[in-house]
Amino acid sequence: MTSLPPLPPPPPASVDPRPSGQQGFERWVQRLAAVGEFNEDTVETYTAFWSGWTAWLANAQRHWLDVDAALIERFIQGPAPSDRTPRPPIWSDRMALYTRQRYWRILRGVYGVAVDQGWLSHNPLMDVEERKRPTVPMHSRRPQVLPPGVLAQLRQAQVLCRVFFPRAADGEGDGWQWRDRAALAVLVHTGITTSELMALRGSHVHFPLHEDDSAYIDVPHDEDLLGRRLPLGADVLAVLQPWWAVRERLLLHRLAPKKRGPRADPQEWATACQDAPLFMSRQRREGERWLPALDPSSVYLLVKRALERLYEQAQDSVPDPKLSGLKLASGAAIVRNSVLQDWLLTYGLEETALRGGFTTVESLRLLLAGLPEAAPDSDS
Repeated sequence: MTSLPPLPPPPPASVDPRPSGQQGFERWVQRLAAVGEFNEDTVETYTAFWSGWTAWLANAQRHWLDVDAALIERFIQGPAPSDRTPRPPIWSDRMALYTRQRYWRILRGVYGVAVDQGWLSHNPLMDVEERKRPTVPMHSRRPQVLPPGVLAQLRQAQVLCRVFFPRAADGEGDGWQWRDRAALAVLVHTGITTSELMALRGSHVHFPLHEDDSAYIDVPHDEDLLGRRLPLGADVLAVLQPWWAVRERLLLHRLAPKKRGPRADPQEWATACQDAPLFMSRQRREGERWLPALDPSSVYLLVKRALERLYEQAQDSVPDPKLSGLKLASGAAIVRNSVLQDWLLTYGLEETALRGGFTTVESLRLLLAGLPEAAPDSDS
């Protein structure tokens, strides 16, 4: 019996010879990074958004260079790709205004690069009618602040102890609730950003050594804001000092040998107390000497959880804005805006700029416009 000849190999899959969307995106990022508009965090955020667009195109079976105004409108007017963006969407059926505007900026920039490179003859976003292009109304551009009374509530140590209650049934918990209380206390009293909170180390906190001494925190300089020294009052110390004691025990346990033997080296422990992150994560990372700092998602959830519990516990004095149909932000940014607005009313523009780490007062203009009444002059 003669055997049949082998079947010929299948033809190779056709590969689109045109540049990939990733090439276009990377060239756009490089262009903006060269003029100082992008840093590492910005690139990570915009990469997530660009991935959302390319995944949506893949589902539509369209190459990124084969788009037109109608397709772009359908995407912009539809829901955000929730599995590709940094946070879950506010609405399930449409993008938030700022999300829509951010996608518009990315697409306009990347397709502009495609035109410059000769990959396209025309930017398809320019064919979208002016009235259909995403814009953010002026009243929505004002930074969001917490509802009246909320900041004052969160600045009370006893309120923080209620919203971050122990998990254990014995009422003591494992000590991590003190971290959450202390981190939120620092945010609502100092107005620092999420990145600044993550950058804090033990050496940045100065507790009073004598009765007449003042407590303060040294906020380190970062890419966008100036370093500065901010006072810590009694309500901060009431939750920060217990967390410091818990933190010392955690570091001691972390540095202790795994097997039975001598305890952790005292000098190494003292160094860890100064150099390790002030607000550590529960999650251990293999090979790291100490526990890592809280990440941005953890800080966001910490603030969100505190606000939700406060609205539940103080319904009479602090009604939940959702009951009135308001959709407010829930992260550290709205806390910072509220602190800055409170300082504007109390200290004026120049002092608020110093406390907030700004080089000029221009960044505070939108907050100032949202005040119920004019903030006092800096020299009054």
